[in-house]
Amino acid sequence: MISLDITSLFTNVPLIKTLNYIGEQVGKLSINIDIHTEILNELTLRCTMNVTFKFDDTFYRQVDRVTMGSPLGPILADFFLSKLQNRPLYNLISKLSFYCRYMDYTFILCDNGSDKSTIITEFNEVHSAMKFTCEEESQDRIAFLDVLLTRKPDGSIKRNLHRKSTWTEQYTHIFIASFLSGIKEI
Repeated sequence: MISLDITSLFTNVPLIKTLNYIGEQVGKLSINIDIHTEILNELTLRCTMNVTFKFDDTFYRQVDRVTMGSPLGPILADFFLSKLQNRPLYNLISKLSFYCRYMDYTFILCDNGSDKSTIITEFNEVHSAMKFTCEEESQDRIAFLDVLLTRKPDGSIKRNLHRKSTWTEQYTHIFIASFLSGIKEI
């Protein structure tokens, strides 16, 4: 079992390639969106390209990639990763025992004979901007998102809730959160 994470996903999603892929999928699947693909691409580019932001009293302009905090970021990132899954990584993924992705987190169940380092290398070579980090199972256990997966001797997987060591067991009650949001300093 291995878990992969992508370093700085949103800021490494190439916009033009992603928009071209979205256009291809809309045409290929004959999805009627009541807007021409070119217009959709132009509107999306206007919302995502040349975004200006301020850092340390200096203004910067991001000319490519998706900016952090963009409402379109998760959607564009998911489309781009789908493109990678369905094209250059398809053959590799189809040979794996199990493959699951949630945004930039990926869980892979490998055969005992699989070379994990080769799998990681192939993922890292698929696109120059995408860098995958890997966590391998330790003592037949691995945490993926909020689930602790444990490999049993018979090969089955046991699932439990996973809490990080920094978890404080404290919750914010919804009434208190709603109450405090209505208070302003005078």
